Amino acid sequence: MTYEAWSPLFLGMVLAMLLANSVQWFMYRERIYGIYSVYTFIWAVYFTINHFLLPTNISNFYKLILSYSGYILYLELAKIFLNLRERPRFLRWVIWVQWLLVAYCAVKTYIYLFTDFWQSKLHTILLQPVRFALLGVGGYIVFSFFRSKDVVARFFVAGTASLLINHAITTFLLIRSSNLNLQLPFWQHPDLFIQTGVVLDLIFFSLGISYRHRREAVNKAVLEKELEREREQHHREFLEADLALQRMQQEKTEMQMRALQSQINPHFLFNGLNTLSSLIDESPSQAGEFVDELSTVYRYLLRSNENELTTLAIELRFINSYFHLLKTRFGRSVSLEVLVDETYKETLIRHLPCSYWSKMPSNIT
Repeated sequence: MTYEAWSPLFLGMVLAMLLANSVQWFMYRERIYGIYSVYTFIWAVYFTINHFLLPTNISNFYKLILSYSGYILYLELAKIFLNLRERPRFLRWVIWVQWLLVAYCAVKTYIYLFTDFWQSKLHTILLQPVRFALLGVGGYIVFSFFRSKDVVARFFVAGTASLLINHAITTFLLIRSSNLNLQLPFWQHPDLFIQTGVVLDLIFFSLGISYRHRREAVNKAVLEKELEREREQHHREFLEADLALQRMQQEKTEMQMRALQSQINPHFLFNGLNTLSSLIDESPSQAGEFVDELSTVYRYLLRSNENELTTLAIELRFINSYFHLLKTRFGRSVSLEVLVDETYKETLIRHLPCSYWSKMPSNIT
């Protein structure tokens, strides 16, 4: 059995993974799915090129561009899988390697398309350090992250390790024989191990991406659950605060009602109304004055709780209004004498308590 008989199997596997990942990319539109789709597509084209009989330099050029583009995207995936933003020094090192690969592709493109240097033995010898350098880059990544506790990083390391092992076998076969015989048994063909390593690498990457997406979905669900719980807690606290506010308003209303009840002396009001009733028939003008003074007294009493302090002048006006009511009822039986210096009339004093005037005699004869 030859390599050519096995090659379509690898191509079919890569195309299947490309199709599955493309569907995921169209569904989720995440950057990692886009990079992985391009990465898989590049290797699918690479496997397809092997089935065409092209001039050696053109075939090598296509393989160079495709394989090293794949390596550059591999390092781009490493940034995401290994979360290299948290390791800036390692991230800078990876970026430098990517730019070196770009420069190497540019040099090799010139050699394959515009010179015959690629046919020399020196070119074959110079290829070996590059291959070992790629092995060193992959080995360093595996060494740096093989103890990682992150499952996604472990999938990446496993894919890289499988790629390295097969790449090392391919390098050994290429060193042993620079002139490939296409009729070699499939297990001796270097491209077989390249494709095996790539397929295993793609499988592990696909598993890692799927696990990463599932983990993010679980984390998102947990976060949404916590947010929902917080919203419920805030709503509960809002209802409790609203209920407490309603209780406070109710207590305030009750306190105002009790204060109003304490301010309104029923006995005094009853006597005042009796006096007013008798004045309406006897002296309507005096009855009007009595009503005015009575309203002044009660207006003052109802507002007395709004401020703790008042001026002496305002308190004296209240006393005069109150005395006017008593004078109307009792005539000459009561008298009032106020001796206050004008300089003290703007002095602040406390309101006389309602209990004080409510206990004043209202039944003087």
